[in-house]
Amino acid sequence: MYVGATADLTPMLPANVSIGTNTSPWTVAGVGSLIGEVSAEIDTAVAAAGYGLPIATTATTAYARLQNLCKMGVCWQVLKSIFPDMGGPGDKVSLAADYRTAYVDGLDAIRAGSEPLIGAGLDASESVRLLPRSRSTSDTPTSTEGISLGWEP
Repeated sequence: MYVGATADLTPMLPANVSIGTNTSPWTVAGVGSLIGEVSAEIDTAVAAAGYGLPIATTATTAYARLQNLCKMGVCWQVLKSIFPDMGGPGDKVSLAADYRTAYVDGLDAIRAGSEPLIGAGLDASESVRLLPRSRSTSDTPTSTEGISLGWEP
């Protein structure tokens, strides 16, 4: 998991949103579960892009990017559940919508390979991503049938 339940999220949430052991609708345990779900979704995008998992904390740039992405995803989920009509009629500006857009766009960029995870290692096992193969590298001809050896009249 990329973030802790309260210390990492509290600065990103409005002052009237608190997360504690007895808070409603979100408790520390509930947010912890949500962090796990969002982290798993991020890991799926990371693996689809061909990176090895888990991303090491020593890959500081990549790890910091994924932490930020996780915070945005979790904060979006928390805010949309507490304030379901936030940003509703009149197309009001919404913090939840901003977090959602940043989260979804970030996942899409990682999946598409347009946002590299600097310092993260690639998955070398080929178990996550199959690379395209050409006939010349994947199929050895057993005869000379159909092979042109040069120009013929």
